[in-house]
Amino acid sequence: MKIYSAYLTLFSFVIIISCKRDNSYDLDNYLNRFESFVENTENNYNSDVRSQKLDSFNDFIERKKDFKLSSENIRTINSLEKRFENILENTPSKENPYSINFYFENSASMNGYLEGTEFLKVMYRVVGNIQNYDNKSFFVNSNEHQQSNILEKINKKQIKVGDISNSDHQFIFSNAINSASENNSLSIVVTDGIYSVTDGNIDIVPIKIEQAFQKSLKSKNTETVVLKLTSKFKGTYYSETCQPGKKAIKINQSRPYYMLLFGDSSVIDKALKDIVNVTELPGYNEQARFLSSLQSKPIYTILSQGEEKIGHFKPAKRGSSFFTEIIDVEKSKASRYSKGENKENVFQFGVAVDFSNTDLPNSYLEDLGNYSISQEMGYEILDIQNIDDVEKNSRTYKELNKIQEANKVEFTHIITVSAQTNLFGELEISLNKNLPEWIKESGTTNDCEIKGEEKTTFAFDQLIQGISKAYQKKSNNSNYLTINLKIKI
Repeated sequence: MKIYSAYLTLFSFVIIISCKRDNSYDLDNYLNRFESFVENTENNYNSDVRSQKLDSFNDFIERKKDFKLSSENIRTINSLEKRFENILENTPSKENPYSINFYFENSASMNGYLEGTEFLKVMYRVVGNIQNYDNKSFFVNSNEHQQSNILEKINKKQIKVGDISNSDHQFIFSNAINSASENNSLSIVVTDGIYSVTDGNIDIVPIKIEQAFQKSLKSKNTETVVLKLTSKFKGTYYSETCQPGKKAIKINQSRPYYMLLFGDSSVIDKALKDIVNVTELPGYNEQARFLSSLQSKPIYTILSQGEEKIGHFKPAKRGSSFFTEIIDVEKSKASRYSKGENKENVFQFGVAVDFSNTDLPNSYLEDLGNYSISQEMGYEILDIQNIDDVEKNSRTYKELNKIQEANKVEFTHIITVSAQTNLFGELEISLNKNLPEWIKESGTTNDCEIKGEEKTTFAFDQLIQGISKAYQKKSNNSNYLTINLKIKI
């Protein structure tokens, strides 16, 4: 690390003669952000982000001269520097840092999709993209069958390999997630998502899948992404719930199918950008991501100005643009605040949050149903707004710009909270680990009346519920993160 140390020495000399930055940058916030940056780098680092991480690290090193540091502060910063340098020393640089295993479920129920233009376009896009990496392709049902030229076979409708009468999703998913856990790999599974209930009991589906995933996740930090897509289906649909003799149903309509990705955080992030970019997939509908814990803590601050603010308050710590504790709180009346006919005095404010490193889709982050708030206080969450939707001529936008420029941060969302009673105390806003609503709506327990049904899949919600439960048990935590605020008289 001598070369790197020399680089830091030279860089330090250069910054000594540079202009000093704005001293309003809060020391506590600096230390918290530095620690969060190092934690994120430890959990999400590869050669592709090396330059970006070095730039950010050097900015932290430069900024430390802006503060009057105690001996404890210096020890903390030195420790963070050492942790970052260890990451650089111990992470090899690779041009293509992972291999890919592509699994195509080839049960008889998949034949109808081979007539769909959207489906074939997606296969060409994804399978074409993985050719840039070390890759293997398989047809899977109750076993895996390695294939060469799998795209040609899909295009020619030549997918009959192995036992196509049955699809064992326990085997398919366990096999894929285990493969992803080895050698920093990515696994991609394409499936109709129909769970074959051989014993007729749909209630045990989530338990079986949960147990399969728990075993695979026991010593690994693998994440799972589930994509829902739609394409034309022309052929025979094999029902799980119709009476014998009526299970094979001819249909010609749109039907959902699913793509699942398994890999560690950095692998998944790269795959969603370069291999399975949803903006390039015809028929894409929804996305969900399952992980045990977030890669880094979000940065957040109460907004002192903006359209969200109703009432009055002051930061508990003067002179800081970043704060999570407020005092001198007063309610006020606002005609735009209305809950039914209620026009009483209220207290309301916005919290700007950087969710950029949470690895969760916007659809999840912006769903009010995925949040909870302290029960003992009188607050409710009114809105989760994406920063991109903030009016450019608003007071909120101006306040955000001021904070972001002064502190070199970029927020992604604003959480607006409001209360009429029980204003004071420690307010906790939690982002919970919930099964996304679209997954619940995608499942059905009866697929006998399949004609005209274009949105649901038999037992799909039960199948994904098992995956979700396994991740919850691995972390032993019911939420992803908690935002802690203090509100005083």
